[in-house]
Amino acid sequence: MNALAIDPKNHIQNHREYHTEHHAPGGGFRNFPEPETSNPSPLKAAGWMLGRAFRSLQGFDPTPVQRIDPAELAGPAPRSPRTYWLGHASTLVRVGDQIILTDPVFSKIIGPTRFAGVRRLTENPIEIAELPRVDSVLISHDHYDHLDADAILELERRFRPWWFVPLGVAPILEQLGIARVCEMDWWQFLEHGDVTFHCLPARHFSGRGLFDRNQTLWASWGITPSREISRGRGSIFFAGDTGYGPHFKQIRSTLGAIDLAILPIGAYLPRWFMQTVHVDPAEAIESFLDLEAGRMLAIHWGTFDLADEAVHEPPRELQRMIESRGLDAGRFDVLPVGGSSPA
Repeated sequence: MNALAIDPKNHIQNHREYHTEHHAPGGGFRNFPEPETSNPSPLKAAGWMLGRAFRSLQGFDPTPVQRIDPAELAGPAPRSPRTYWLGHASTLVRVGDQIILTDPVFSKIIGPTRFAGVRRLTENPIEIAELPRVDSVLISHDHYDHLDADAILELERRFRPWWFVPLGVAPILEQLGIARVCEMDWWQFLEHGDVTFHCLPARHFSGRGLFDRNQTLWASWGITPSREISRGRGSIFFAGDTGYGPHFKQIRSTLGAIDLAILPIGAYLPRWFMQTVHVDPAEAIESFLDLEAGRMLAIHWGTFDLADEAVHEPPRELQRMIESRGLDAGRFDVLPVGGSSPA
């Protein structure tokens, strides 16, 4: 039987660090081991978001986009894993014969409605209809810029992949008619074909409406190829959305040094609102060093205007941080949308 056809829900295992302190008393979830020390008042947050509704992007230079050739994705499996940045937190990972997507967002507007959403600033480097196949999809959390219902429906219609999601997110997909969904908790893992997926901690929050905050879990993901196809190399870490915290060192302790860390660098201002949930470029570097990663792919910038920093400030600030710390710039990939990094 094809290994990808086997129901993975029956094969979930726990890492030795598995615990449930991030399960909030009375239901829902919370950050652990470093909970939020303060939360902005709803009135202050609402005022900031209302002000952003009238922000102008005049003078904005589009983020460079490099088209992905569908024939390249349909060709022979690469000798080692390769990751393509599709924009924002969406990536396409080729590992052996598998194609894996993370947080696939292809819509032109993301949000609860077309009238209350944020418009995409770039073209897609490839459309869903051009993909040769999709075997698995990893979702980090339920926010609209990471869980795109229209893209999910189209991917399901064309490919019927397996969907791997944090606890509580399965009902959202099931309401869309998705059946092949596998929920996982932090520090759980399973083998699926030639790869192992690890559901790992992040420091964030969840919610798609006014009354469901933190009722579903948020997560980062690890992807480790089998030794048969990787010779022990090619491990990938996908951070999703996260603030900085001790979980990066914990992940390094569990998975070993990471070959490619896919880390966000954008949507970090104002800090009073973003610090607990989004790393800034300096913290992205700290996360990279905590993971002892070989390379870093910078994501979560240049695709949607979600915060107060200029759209292209994150890569500039990242470059300043790299230079000020005397780090090897060749280990940090800041790519056009559609560019790719080796693991």
